[in-house]
Formats: sequence, structure tokens, C-alpha cells
Amino acid sequence: MPAMVFFAKQRPSVVMYAAALAGLLFGVGVTRVTAYDAWWHLTTGWVIANLHIIPRFDLFSYSAFGAPWITYEWLFELIQWLIYDHAGFYGLAAMKLVLACACTWLLFRTASYLTRSRSAALWGTIVFLWAAAPRIMDRPFLLGMCILAAYCLILHKFVRTGTKWIWTMPFLQLIWINSHGGALLGLQVVFCFALGESIQALAEKRLGAGPAIPAERRRILWVTWLLCAGACVINPWGFEVFTFPFELAKMSSILGNTEEWLSLVHPRMGGFIPPIIALAWLAIGALSFISNARNARASHLMLFVMSSLLLLKGHRFVPEFLIVNVPLAMANFTPLAQRIKPARGGELYAWAQLALAFAISSLTLAFGIPVTVKGEMMRQVGIGTTAEFAPARMVDFLERNNIHGRVFNDEGLGEYLIFRRWPNELVFIDGRTPVFGDKLIGEYLDAFRNSRNFEALDRKYQFDYIVLPWFRAWEQRFFHNYLWKSGTWRLVYAGNDGFVYLRDTPKFKELIARLALKENPVVTAMEKEQKVKAEERKPQ
Repeated sequence: MPAMVFFAKQRPSVVMYAAALAGLLFGVGVTRVTAYDAWWHLTTGWVIANLHIIPRFDLFSYSAFGAPWITYEWLFELIQWLIYDHAGFYGLAAMKLVLACACTWLLFRTASYLTRSRSAALWGTIVFLWAAAPRIMDRPFLLGMCILAAYCLILHKFVRTGTKWIWTMPFLQLIWINSHGGALLGLQVVFCFALGESIQALAEKRLGAGPAIPAERRRILWVTWLLCAGACVINPWGFEVFTFPFELAKMSSILGNTEEWLSLVHPRMGGFIPPIIALAWLAIGALSFISNARNARASHLMLFVMSSLLLLKGHRFVPEFLIVNVPLAMANFTPLAQRIKPARGGELYAWAQLALAFAISSLTLAFGIPVTVKGEMMRQVGIGTTAEFAPARMVDFLERNNIHGRVFNDEGLGEYLIFRRWPNELVFIDGRTPVFGDKLIGEYLDAFRNSRNFEALDRKYQFDYIVLPWFRAWEQRFFHNYLWKSGTWRLVYAGNDGFVYLRDTPKFKELIARLALKENPVVTAMEKEQKVKAEERKPQ
């Protein structure tokens, strides 16, 4: 059988591994814009490109207008806007796919370099893409993920071979610090290598641990860390970038209610697959160091501890945790794997794994990526956006009927309102939570929990109209019920992308007379549910 002989003797090429991952990459990379934050990032990019200023104070809201605003992402926002301005949604999709491919390629290279096994790297990459899929979106941290993957590859190679690519890292750090606040993670990674390899030298000398790298390389690692730290200061805000993480740590309302900052074990994360994968890999990583205790490097252990602590701060760090730890765990398990030889057949084992990877990629394109244990799939492949994340018809309604004034808006909708209506209209709140501060964020959240809290906020800001999203309608049903029955607010728009309430004042008298709805779909659904429950409670 010539075919069997070919597959048994011919090792799969890198191109075959890339092809096996292509469907999975397309499924997570060529997706619609499903990030509210993308809209204010684009608007900020427009400001930088057209007004030639990097905003230092809030421009987009009336509740925090003029408040200090550190635009860490200014470089990414400028590039993103220029791409969108010239190529629209096709350009955004291409940028996202390129960044996803670059990050995946760098991770694959790192894993295959440390393990000498492309098959191991293949499965590590698949695990990463599955867990990171919900975070591969049109936001600056995607560029940061790529740079982090580049850091890991360069530093692992430097430890082994002394590669001169290490001198590119200060320049990468300069790009990173001007593209995303998470760039300080790069400093931590370099520090773990510098300190870890220094500890390795002491452990070799005094405890007989594994071999240390030459002293010259250790010195270069420390010099690289200092240069990267210096690069962090080259930004419009200087040393302020170092204080932001400490300021954010004090904002309990933001950290406790912003979904991406919730811990892996938070009840709202129950059933989501990415946190489950991260927790599983946390255990796998710990076991890998136990299995390879004699040969594990101190720098690798420090990376594992540092990234694990970062992961426990919030599930938003799942991709970064896996970028660092997928190669480390596989490298630790390599000695054990080498003792477990596959069955006879030469390279057939590798080809069989490729075939399975092709199947996974095909299923991803056909059905999407599972994101919850209940079977919810991520299926956003395409160009453009969706009504959930870009309520265009609702905003067209506002524009068409000349509805202006002080809006009370859902935080998520604030970003799209900025993109469509600024500078003619300012929002109440949006996703730039540090700009608004913990107190205002807490007041905003409390407004949905109790009508008296909303009334207090209304007295303070004197809202003219209210804009709420469709996809959170049931979650906000009690607030809808209050507005509908208050006598102060009139529902004039209810669509599959949102709701608009106007204050019943002379200003909107004509619009209310013409547009007021006679039925509120959310309240109607509530009343039906209550009737069903009442019937169930009746004695039989």
C-alpha cells in the first residue's frame, strides 16, 4: 500500500499543521464586531487622526466630562481607526485574523521549540484557541497577546541559545505600552526570566540543581528588563502607567461587577468553558512541575506562579495565562512523554493527530466553538456586526426623531452611542469605567436594583430620555416595569436592538403623542410569567 508507506515515512510539514488549524483560526478570527468597547476605541482613533490630539480628559460623557483619562491604547486606536476608515469592517476582520494567526503561530513555535514535538504544539494551540476564542475581538489586548507570545518565544530561545532577537524586546515594549495598559505584564515576564535564571545559578552552585545559563546571558536578561522598564516610560503619561494597576485595585464596584474582572470561580462564570479550561490547565501546570521537579527551571516556575496569580484576579487573563503556561507544562511533561513511545507505524501517529485536528477545524466552521457546558456556541463568523452590539435601527430612530438631551443609557450601549452620536450628543456612561470612578459606577449599578436609587440619580442629572439594550431586557425587567408604570416615562421604541423611553414633558409632547407604544413587551412577558406561577401555586 503505497499511501500507507508514504504516511508512515513522511513527516508532516509545518504547512500541514497550519492547514489543520486554518478552520479553527478562521472560526475565531474572521468574526463580526462583538465588542462594545470597539466603538469608543474607533472614535478615539478618529479624534487622534483628525484633531491631532491624544485625549487626556473625558470627551464623551456629560457625567464625567473633563475627568482625567489616560488613553493607554492610543496607538492601537489610531491604527484601528485608519484601517476602518480605509477598509471598513473588512479591514477590521483582516486585522483581527492577522493578529490571531500571529499569536497562534508564535505559541505553536514556542511549544514545538520546547518539546521538539509539533504534535504536542498542535494540541496546545487548539486548547489555547478554544479557551481564548471569546477574547479574540477588536480590542487592544489582542495585540498585547501577540507581543506576549513573542516575548515567550524570544526568552525561551535566549536561555537556550543566546539569540540576538532579545534586543528587539525594548522596541516591542515601547509599542505595547502605547497600545494597551496590560503591557506591564511584559515587564513581569522578563523579570521572571532574569530573576529565575539568577536563582538557577545559585541553585546549581549550592544545591546541585539543573545547569545555569552563562553569566553573560544573565546580565543581558537584567539589562533587557531595565531597557523594557525604560521603554514603558516613553508614553504620553510617563510614570503614571505604573500607578494605574494600584488605582484599579481599589475600585471594588468596577472589579466586582465588570464581567471580565470576575474570578474563575465566580457563580456567574459557572458553566463557561474557558474558565474551566484555565482551571484545568492550572492543575496540569502544577502537576507538570511535580513530574519534572528535578529538571524544572526556576524561571519557568516563577512564570507559572506569576501568571497563576494574575489568572486568579480575573478570567480576562485566561489567554495570557495559557500563552505562558501551555509551552511550560508541555516542556515539563516531555521527558515522561518520551518514555511512552507510540505504537508502530512511524509518522502515522502524527498524521492521525493532524486528521483529528482537521476534523475539529471543520466542525468549528460548521457549528462554532462551544463556550458553555450547556451547549451554547460561539458562532459569529462573518463581516460586520450584529444588532446586539450595534443597535443601528434604534440610533437611527433617535436621529430621525431628533431626540436629544441627557440620556440615561446602559453602559454597553454607551460605546455605540459615542460612535454614532458624538460630538453632538454625550452619553451618561460607557465602558471606560476608570474614567467614571468607583462611586459613579456603584450609583449606576444601584439604579437598576432599586427604583429609589434611580430616582436619586435622576434628580442629580435630570435625564431626558433612557436607552436600554434588548439582550438585557429580561435581566432589567423590574426596571422596565418601574419605568412603564411610573407615569414619568413613556416607551416610544421597542425593537430587537433596544428600547427608548422619553420623559413625559412638553419637550417631547408631540413625539409621545405620535410614537408612544400601548404595550411594553417586557412587562407583558413579566405579567404572563406571574400568572403562570400563580396558577401553579393554586391548590389542585
